Amino acid sequence: MNQRRIIQTVARHGSISRSDLARVTGMSQPTVSRIADQLLSEEVLATCDADPAPSEHPSAKSTTVLGRPSTRLELDRHRPRFCTVQLGVRHTRMAVLPVAIPSEDRWDSEFLTPASADAWLRQLAKLWKPHRHKGLRTIVSLPGVVDERTGKVYLSPNVRWLEKTNLGDSLSDILDTQVVFKQEIRLLALGHLAAEPESGDFLLVDSGNGVGAAAVIGGNLFSGSIPLSGEIGHVAVQGNARQCGCGAIGCLETLIARPGLLASAAEHGLPKSWPAVIEYLADRPLPRWLKQSLESAAVDIAAALNLLGLRQVVLTGAFRELPPYCVEYLSNSVRRHAMWARFGEISIRTAPRRRQAGMVSVALDGVLLD
Repeated sequence: MNQRRIIQTVARHGSISRSDLARVTGMSQPTVSRIADQLLSEEVLATCDADPAPSEHPSAKSTTVLGRPSTRLELDRHRPRFCTVQLGVRHTRMAVLPVAIPSEDRWDSEFLTPASADAWLRQLAKLWKPHRHKGLRTIVSLPGVVDERTGKVYLSPNVRWLEKTNLGDSLSDILDTQVVFKQEIRLLALGHLAAEPESGDFLLVDSGNGVGAAAVIGGNLFSGSIPLSGEIGHVAVQGNARQCGCGAIGCLETLIARPGLLASAAEHGLPKSWPAVIEYLADRPLPRWLKQSLESAAVDIAAALNLLGLRQVVLTGAFRELPPYCVEYLSNSVRRHAMWARFGEISIRTAPRRRQAGMVSVALDGVLLD
């Protein structure tokens, strides 16, 4: 427990001296020094320059004013510890990372996600070969409705072969290491929490090839009793007759996911590529078709806020790529429909996807539990 507290505190502050670490955690300095020395020997922690990192939290500023500067501690940035794999609808990406929480996603290699499990496993095996005997813990990001304990995918409308594949056994044979599975949107929420640990409770909503959501409440990822949560993209929108990949009619993601937005743009004679649509929208008033899609998204987001008792929304993916006035319209619509807006403030903002930060935080937590 003390190790966990020290690692989480170092991660939250970026870098911190031993004396400030003792002060912030409430532990004695001998206890902090003993645990820090152990974590340094295991290359979980590392020493760094005495000057605090620019992004450091104010509470970590050293209380020492005179004399020689103390050595500061940070999460190790050099020794490879984790292999991160993102199985995406269009691309599969892989990177080997240290324990330091990355500020942005940087992938070492990628390939187009094939149309079959066998082809995907073969390509992943080629990328993994140089790392096979390095003892790396592996975290795999999966789309769809995922049982994170086993890697079983119950529904993945955009990667159908996942529903018929036992990834747990297949990846264990190829990787020969412990594999942890996590649903992709839940990882984005964990990544945002790792990058901004003081952000409080929030609902993260992501738009890409689909639309998903995940909630962080009390510093923990919200999980239900079944391996399904945050499927906000599969809430039906009244009057929407579009067929969804899940088999239902009228799902929100057919309007507000990137393919749905492109379909709406094409119906109104606009360009059929995403960059062209974004360029078209940049200097024009909000078109009616987009206003309707944003309004539908706002209703569902507000319903989630009302149900979970949250007042902060983080928008990622395609939401962040839309012109600011589109996000402003969506935000105002959410506030109109969210009950808490009558009594207090509703915060809505965009943020980058931080998938790898979520993956490393999951892997690091696993290391602490071993």
